[in-house]
Amino acid sequence: MKKLFKGQFAYIEKGKIFWCVAGALIALCLIFNLILGTSVDISFKGGSIVKLAYEGTLDSKDVQSFVASRFDFQNLSVTNASAVSPGTGETYNTVNIATTQQLTTDEVASLVASVTEKYADNQIKQDSTNAINATMGRLFFLKCLVAVLLAAAFLILYVGIRFRKIGGWPAGVMAMVAILHDVLIAYFAFVLFRIPLNDNFVAVVLTILGYSLNSTIVVYDRIRDNRRLMRGAPLSEVANFSMNQSFTRNFNTFLSTFIAIGTVSAVAVFSGLSEIISFSLPMLIGTTAGFYSSTFLCVPAWVAWMNRREQKKAAKAKQSKKGGKKSRK
Repeated sequence: MKKLFKGQFAYIEKGKIFWCVAGALIALCLIFNLILGTSVDISFKGGSIVKLAYEGTLDSKDVQSFVASRFDFQNLSVTNASAVSPGTGETYNTVNIATTQQLTTDEVASLVASVTEKYADNQIKQDSTNAINATMGRLFFLKCLVAVLLAAAFLILYVGIRFRKIGGWPAGVMAMVAILHDVLIAYFAFVLFRIPLNDNFVAVVLTILGYSLNSTIVVYDRIRDNRRLMRGAPLSEVANFSMNQSFTRNFNTFLSTFIAIGTVSAVAVFSGLSEIISFSLPMLIGTTAGFYSSTFLCVPAWVAWMNRREQKKAAKAKQSKKGGKKSRK
């Protein structure tokens, strides 16, 4: 039985329960993913976006119904957004009409003319048109994946070097496994809320990498200090004590982050700003997953790894000792 100080929570002893909860949640999300599928934005798979500025209020669903009735566009989607004028700095409303097919100049002109005529009271004007080749979209997606993988590799290297006195690279690997859990949860947020994967997904992943690792480093740092102060104590005891010490700090960091991002999400939902929602909502869920993984998943898994490694070393040493005795006989 590992020693627990008064008022301490047994994080290490309950590690298997925490991992079972995380595994069950990921399995459930995978089922939903298979049922619902994954929606990918045209920035990754190619297509065209026509951005129209307007005044007053404009229902994106009504615009989508109108455009769908007049044009046979592939995978049509219409969203409301806002933009800032580079000249005056003023914010104005836009409606973004996206399709996965490459629109010609004539098709764009026809689309703008039809929407302008239909919603004449909104004084619609063409703001911009972007066309992305399918090959370029896939190349951009691959570059984003490479950026995420490089960031993950450097984070493991950083943790391994900084905490080499308490295990080094196993600490980095387990931190990255916990972060993988956070990234999966953020990805499932895109799936469940039917948000197309776009460049915001990459921004969310990279932000979560830094946020979650920061909380994990706080705990590792306490373990490193306490292992020096609690010489001779089992690793599980040191880890439990360190995690209880750092819980309040990590929780306060999470709470302040959650409130800030939650406020942004609420304002975006109320204002119908889909481009902000596609970042803030998955980020809100991803930071929650990051707090859970850094608090309940990472260190128990690392302690289990280190204990297993020590057991193997002890068994190997015992075996070598037996072999030495036999050879002397």
